[in-house]
Amino acid sequence: GSNEVVQFATLTLTPTVSARDEAMRLIADKTHGTTDRCGAGLDDALPMRLRPLPTHLTWTSLHRRARAIPSVPPTWIPIGVAGDAAELIGIDIDRHPKSLLAGDRRSGKTTVLTTLAIGAAANGIRVVFVAGSGRVPPGLQGCRRVATIAIDAATPEADAEDLRAALRPTTRRTLILVDDVDRIERTATEDLLCELLSDATEQVAIVVAGTGDALRNSLRGLIPIIRRTTNGMLLAPTSTLDGELIGVQLTRSHLGATKGRAFIALNGEPVAAQIAIVADTTR
Repeated sequence: GSNEVVQFATLTLTPTVSARDEAMRLIADKTHGTTDRCGAGLDDALPMRLRPLPTHLTWTSLHRRARAIPSVPPTWIPIGVAGDAAELIGIDIDRHPKSLLAGDRRSGKTTVLTTLAIGAAANGIRVVFVAGSGRVPPGLQGCRRVATIAIDAATPEADAEDLRAALRPTTRRTLILVDDVDRIERTATEDLLCELLSDATEQVAIVVAGTGDALRNSLRGLIPIIRRTTNGMLLAPTSTLDGELIGVQLTRSHLGATKGRAFIALNGEPVAAQIAIVADTTR
């Protein structure tokens, strides 16, 4: 007595009447004995539920979802959601101690670094934020859980000493975040960071952020060390060449994404992500 119409999809190479009938017979055999509503015997075969990425995501809601996941190590820092199922994504600084963020000016690089800083600090990890431009982001100003160093081109040696002091004692797990990393090239600060990364005994992880051009074209120092890992994220990419930074191939359809959207590498393919935004209440 039902008036519902059901459309079946059959993956037959020859869409003849006999092939269609055989495909329908196989579906009937597979579903025999299951419930008429949800197919209790076909849980693994049911199509994945697609969820659109949110246009806005707060750090508070992200952190709440992350805390609900059992057995997540404190070294895994949530940063947003990605993919067709809008699943949580993050950076595990133990598995990937070197990562990069590539994006044009005003693409959201500082937003991602701020989210990482607050998330890592909430997990009990020491965080040091190095502002290559000399400007500490508003989300971290006055944040007692994150040490911030604003680079001043006039005092390069003093900046390096401030960083060295912030990293004592060196036995503590530490996440270093460097914004506008090209601004510290050929400085004492860069030399110190390269020294730390070359010492296997140091419990240091680092994420650097810069434009795609700066990260691709640097030939010496800190940037090539990070670039070789192909770990990281692309924010609103403007060139298909940026895909090389995280080991994926971009097409023109990936370019010009909106602010807050990013691409990560998943199984060798670029996958869209939405990054969480830190509010002042997280301080």
